[in-house]
Amino acid sequence: MIILTHPAKRPLPSITNSAPNPSTLNPPSSTPYSPEADHNGPQIEHRLSHPLPQLHHHESYPLPAYSPATRAIHGKPINASGRRFIIGLDAPMTYCPDVVPRDSCPPGNITTVSGLLTGMMVMVPGGQDIYVDPEGLVGFTQAHSASWPANSTLMDGFYRTTAKPSSPCEAEPPTDLLDFCDPKNAASEGVYACPYPDIVGTWVLVAGSARARAREGDCERLEGLELHKSEIKLGAWQYT
Repeated sequence: MIILTHPAKRPLPSITNSAPNPSTLNPPSSTPYSPEADHNGPQIEHRLSHPLPQLHHHESYPLPAYSPATRAIHGKPINASGRRFIIGLDAPMTYCPDVVPRDSCPPGNITTVSGLLTGMMVMVPGGQDIYVDPEGLVGFTQAHSASWPANSTLMDGFYRTTAKPSSPCEAEPPTDLLDFCDPKNAASEGVYACPYPDIVGTWVLVAGSARARAREGDCERLEGLELHKSEIKLGAWQYT
């Protein structure tokens, strides 16, 4: 479950207990996406000359997938893994160094992110930014690194909205959601769940309808990502 607050080439690594190399998507034309490419290549890497901001002081929210029309996906937690966001994954991939006292490390069993999905809520100095890569995959930077794929949408594009009522007589308060509109292309919008090939019954989070390469296969459009306040702010020392 993600928590939200205000404010090159080889397959995407499987879910393991070690931090994988960053990756992007390069799918075959007729199957669900198959991530490829190593971000170490200069053609897909961008670097900052200043550290990323820390985002420790904001409110937090759990952020499950919201898609009432798709029972297999609706309400599923979204967790950070392999520098992606995986829908239906029970827990995130996290790391806390041995030099940090165990009782000082966050629990590491939940994914927390900053307002409008701009950064991970972590303790690691410099933080971890969130971006949408050129293929539409929503990813986050590695700890201690200010690099991301070139031509990515960095910390921008997600906005608040409300769910459509199930009936005109609905008495419940509206459900707050996050949705996406590409600031570089207003026709490219929406958030999607695309089958994740490494784990059966999970999906990878994709943003932007015009990013066709990431959406090849059986992708489902979500109404959005649901917002609820949570008492948990920092979910991990860092996500991997």
